[in-house]
Amino acid sequence: MKRYSENRLIAGTNIIWEVEVCSTNTHLISLLNSSKLPGGTVIIASHQTAGRGQIGNRWHSEAGKNLTFSMVIYPGFLDLQKQFLLNMAVSLALVDYLKAIIPDVYIKWPNDIYISHKKIAGILVENSVSGNQIKQTVIGIGLNINQTLFPPDLPNPTSLALETGRKFELEEVTELILNFLDARLLQLKSEKFERLHTDYLKYLYRINKPYLFDVNGETVEGIIKNVDDTGHLIVEIADELRTFGFKEIKYLYEIWN
Repeated sequence: MKRYSENRLIAGTNIIWEVEVCSTNTHLISLLNSSKLPGGTVIIASHQTAGRGQIGNRWHSEAGKNLTFSMVIYPGFLDLQKQFLLNMAVSLALVDYLKAIIPDVYIKWPNDIYISHKKIAGILVENSVSGNQIKQTVIGIGLNINQTLFPPDLPNPTSLALETGRKFELEEVTELILNFLDARLLQLKSEKFERLHTDYLKYLYRINKPYLFDVNGETVEGIIKNVDDTGHLIVEIADELRTFGFKEIKYLYEIWN
């Protein structure tokens, strides 16, 4: 693999290419269970047979068309109560890459990347905790790049090829994204927490705009106001600020732009 940067300090310091795995996160975790890999080790697969998304969802990716990879880091520098800042840093790295190519890039809480109202990427961050410390973090990323046909049951997928009308070199995209990941994770390690939080809110999908949500089976109108460092979504509903975890609220659809 051609390298476009040899100066990364955290992300992509060791790259392993695989033709096919069930899931890059699952495969990397399995490797970590048998030996400790260097921080920054990345597993990249041309094809995932059972890719995993957030909250048990399946991640579909056509073989050889997209970017699917996972990386391990050891964030002992990060307080357990601030673990969602890892998600923020990774989300922003993808935004940093995409916004140079396509306008209207957003982060849909908690871990999806949108182009306008269409999903182009998903992130899965899995932390192993020991006491009050994060022992290791496996970061999984799926980015739709050259795929143009998707299963009909996916509600709103898109890709770089669909958005731009051109094909992309997967290895070059990988290197560029790893560079952006390295920069954002260095911000995290340097405790630039306020910068990460501010940037995350800047690109947060539908922030400060009315939206419909499902809360405990009830459809409610709310306005996203914030996301705290623990990853909870802060939504204003009926003039009251309410706090929700990942499984406690579900986006329905926008009611106006």
